[in-house]
Amino acid sequence: MTYFTALLFLDVMGIDSETECLLYLRQNIVELKRLGEEWGLSADEINKCIDKSLGQIEEQDSSAVFPKNNARYVWCSFRRCLAFCFKTCLLLSVLLVLLCGCAYAHQPTGHFIGKFLHPHAYDIFRFLRLATLPLHKVTNITYYYDSECIVQNPYFRQPMMDCWMCHNIHDVKEVDSPSQVLINQWISYHRPILFKKTLTKPVGLIDLQQLYHKNAEDLDTMSYQLVSAGNASDIVNLKTLFTGGIEQRILSNTDFHMEWHSWKVLSSKLLRKLFPRPKFVLAEAEVSLKKTVLIDGHHHKHYKLPSSDNLHTWYTQGSGTHQLVLSPVDNCKQECSTFQTLLRPGDTLLFSHYLWKVDALSSGDTISVGFIGSFSV
Repeated sequence: MTYFTALLFLDVMGIDSETECLLYLRQNIVELKRLGEEWGLSADEINKCIDKSLGQIEEQDSSAVFPKNNARYVWCSFRRCLAFCFKTCLLLSVLLVLLCGCAYAHQPTGHFIGKFLHPHAYDIFRFLRLATLPLHKVTNITYYYDSECIVQNPYFRQPMMDCWMCHNIHDVKEVDSPSQVLINQWISYHRPILFKKTLTKPVGLIDLQQLYHKNAEDLDTMSYQLVSAGNASDIVNLKTLFTGGIEQRILSNTDFHMEWHSWKVLSSKLLRKLFPRPKFVLAEAEVSLKKTVLIDGHHHKHYKLPSSDNLHTWYTQGSGTHQLVLSPVDNCKQECSTFQTLLRPGDTLLFSHYLWKVDALSSGDTISVGFIGSFSV
């Protein structure tokens, strides 16, 4: 008979003090043994009867017998459940990392996993979409839907181009209306080209406001991203950007910079009304859906032009002026030159962002509106 079993029996009898419990238990055991001897039972048989009787009491609900132990039991169960969940999640995470590593390192394994998961792709992404719905109340995550990369890899480096392509380039080639054959030749050599007067009319902030107000219902529901700097950090959506009084605010601030990134087909069509597809982009070229509109105040700080999806990038100056500085990529700094060019309203600069990094410098006392697109041939 265990000590716990004895205390359990005495608690049922209504005895609280431990000393009284032991005294009561000793007296009753002696009495039970005397009674068993009178019945002709041996000592082993008497002990078995006592243990069997107390064992039946132990099988009762212990929470009703010891209320104080109920909270301890619940807490221990919670800790065991929490530890089990943590170990399970850790094990699944390790297995997932190992599985991804095997799929990346061993091509047949990657094909097998892709073939296995393909029928369930819709259900997996639907679950992830529903799981992230509460985040919409905190922040706008719609622009992640069309992003090629959600988490930036700090160790990623763009493919390095051969520096001989820019070795003999020391300036931007300015042209008015060259032949398409000559343009294709320059593009193949990744030579920066400045096309003069590619727009029939300037595109200013008022034109962007009118475009937004005519299509506000569609543009507000599309996925987009606003990247701001300086005194524009409080502008978080297109409605705030294109409301009345924004022009005065831009002119009154000396450090206004805003980038509007869009990835949707409809928004690309709407922006094409203001910034038509350049003639040097061939019909068979693959044009990226990503479009970027830049709005800068006068005397803004210099910044790098946003990266594009495809190899060839064009920047069109809608209104205002911009001084652009073209620097070679890091692995070509020793062999290639750095130079700059001035863009006026209607001018378009074509360059390869695999060879050149472009910095935009402030120029002029008016609001600057620019547009960025890209294509590959």
